[in-house]
Amino acid sequence: MPYFTLARGQPGPTLMALFGVSIERQEALGKAGQDIPQPVALNALVDTGASCTAVDSNVIQRLGLTPTGVAKIATPSTEGPPLEVAQYDVSIIIPPGRPGDRSFVLAVLPVIEVKLEGQYLGYTALIGRDILDQCLFIYDGLGKVSTLAF
Repeated sequence: MPYFTLARGQPGPTLMALFGVSIERQEALGKAGQDIPQPVALNALVDTGASCTAVDSNVIQRLGLTPTGVAKIATPSTEGPPLEVAQYDVSIIIPPGRPGDRSFVLAVLPVIEVKLEGQYLGYTALIGRDILDQCLFIYDGLGKVSTLAF
């Protein structure tokens, strides 16, 4: 089972991931003779409290994405009913952690748009349980290390 060890900085376990347009969008752009935006490398925080993966709004704009739906979210700071946020389909590639291992690839994943960049958090995406549901995630607080296997 491929795995990698995650950096454990101040915000928590982070990893580098490539976010791009979904495979369907790539095919549609190719058929229309349009350029396919290059994937964007992001530092992403693994957030076990997030039910879905979230991406900074600047990345959504860079990829030229259009909303594919609306998601309702509630956060610890949300007051009242859940907030409605735009949802977008992306592709995600998490490069292998060791030579010879394969990458973790999701050709299509709905993500929500949030504002993270400019808040000096050290990351521009949150990896939520929608991705973690397909992995084994180990958080070793005593050892100050985390492992993600898929």
